[in-house]
Amino acid sequence: MKNIAKQFYCHINTVYNVKQCFVEQGFDSALNRKQRETPGIMAL
Repeated sequence: MKNIAKQFYCHINTVYNVKQCFVEQGFDSALNRKQRETPGIMAL
């Protein structure tokens, strides 16, 4: 996993989380972010 993280310029934890999501929820879920349940709060 260290080599993958190095190739994509990300942390090892990111690779681990994507891998875990892929195994548990499938390909599409691993590559797409989850939609927010509530809209964001506007900055003043």
